[in-house]
Amino acid sequence: MDRRALLGGLCACAAFATQAAHATDAYGSIYFAGYAFLPRDDEVSARLRHTEPIVANSSGLNSSLAATAQRFEAPNFPRLVVSELGQLAGTDQALVLALAFDREHAWIERHGDLYKLSVEIWAQALVFDFVSNQVIAAYPLAARFNDARAERFVEADTQAAIRRMAVGQGEEGIPACFWRTLANVALPGPASRTLRVTKVEFSEQATEHLGRFDVSPTDLAPQIAADLAAFITMNKHVPVLPHSSGAALGSTMAARMADGAVYQLAIPQPDYEVLVRVDGFRRVVAEQTELRAAYVYGAFATIEITEPLTQRVLFSARMRRGAQRTVLLDAELNEWPSYYEALIGLFSDVTSQMTRDARQWEQTHLVSDRTPLNSLRTLNDLLEQCR
Repeated sequence: MDRRALLGGLCACAAFATQAAHATDAYGSIYFAGYAFLPRDDEVSARLRHTEPIVANSSGLNSSLAATAQRFEAPNFPRLVVSELGQLAGTDQALVLALAFDREHAWIERHGDLYKLSVEIWAQALVFDFVSNQVIAAYPLAARFNDARAERFVEADTQAAIRRMAVGQGEEGIPACFWRTLANVALPGPASRTLRVTKVEFSEQATEHLGRFDVSPTDLAPQIAADLAAFITMNKHVPVLPHSSGAALGSTMAARMADGAVYQLAIPQPDYEVLVRVDGFRRVVAEQTELRAAYVYGAFATIEITEPLTQRVLFSARMRRGAQRTVLLDAELNEWPSYYEALIGLFSDVTSQMTRDARQWEQTHLVSDRTPLNSLRTLNDLLEQCR
């Protein structure tokens, strides 16, 4: 599957509710606070090196977001009220919504006589309770930009692309994706069981493989958790508690608002915990000529769901998926995006195939024989309880 299609789908979302999460009926409106940043100050240079200064120095983003919020209407989402958070002091009941930027990724490749620039930005539509500082909903979203030309790209080109995606008003940008996401979701009620990707692990082989591309497992784990959560919600319309995106502590996340105020937001204990174990990667040659080669990039991963109160394993399956790519033999490639495409393609497949007759998919992609514990029907039944 083309990575553009995969990331386009991430404009879907991930949301969750808890017993303290007041339904839309209880809150007739939500206060909109503009943009925010999820990384801590010491993480910004690594996760939002270009995006943070571009957004912070943008004179029109917050006013544009506020103007759209004032006229925003959606059938299942509360009315938005534009307000500075300082004005909410003393209130005993208020939900806050922010467009929270999470991370960016930019890279350049050479394909024959052409250079290709790729930019990805991840963000969240973040809803939290202003009084209790508890996260109510998190809707992951992502946007991507690609460009190709004969001239080599420079730093100014990367900055221009990120500016277009982060603060631009085009349909492909993060602001437009943010509003499209909110138009298609609802704050779920308190009866749903809750789900959260709590841990991402890497085998020794996977860790060694990441080292070849200078990819840090510590930095990659939150991205994997967010991507899996987004695909669960996009394909199953199931709420998912957020991974601790901006804080080291496993039960909190940090959000720095546009005015500089930092909120440490609590993430409630889930009813179901999801473990992702990246078991390894592999590349095989499918076809080769004197000029080009077709490679299949394979990813192997285990997804496991447990009930934390009993420590009972409810679902556990080791799976594999390949992504094919044809390249010129003299191309200057960063192969890591191809391996990651295979991994998130696996997430996309497993969350979409479970609603169909999945036996054929299971025969091809399950590493071991099908059992009740690794059946996608079992996974589907668990996720249905989280609606």
